[in-house]
Amino acid sequence: CRGEIVEHSFMNHNDFVALLSLLDVVLYVSLSECYPMVVIETLALGVPVLTSDTSPIFDGDPYMREKLVLSKVDNPAAIAAQIRSTLEERHALRRRFPALLQVSDNLSVVFPTTFFCTK
Repeated sequence: CRGEIVEHSFMNHNDFVALLSLLDVVLYVSLSECYPMVVIETLALGVPVLTSDTSPIFDGDPYMREKLVLSKVDNPAAIAAQIRSTLEERHALRRRFPALLQVSDNLSVVFPTTFFCTK
């Protein structure tokens, strides 16, 4: 599927979350991340998010790590292939979001240093 890229100006948090909930997949790539709030909020909305390997959020679920963590953040063809795969498997991925978010929530409370920037 091909669509137009729409650029949005500044928006408040509620509008941002409402927009996230409408998306099929989110691409959130950064070279450094502490606690990935955009990733967590996106997953909580039931939207798959592809992200770089900058936090331990997927460490407890190898399947989710394989499907949602980009291994080649500088390779557009690899990113496009992973987006297609994520879209094809989004329903199976969504079923795993609640457990993943619970583990993430538990880690953030029990081990707050887990989400300090280390990578």
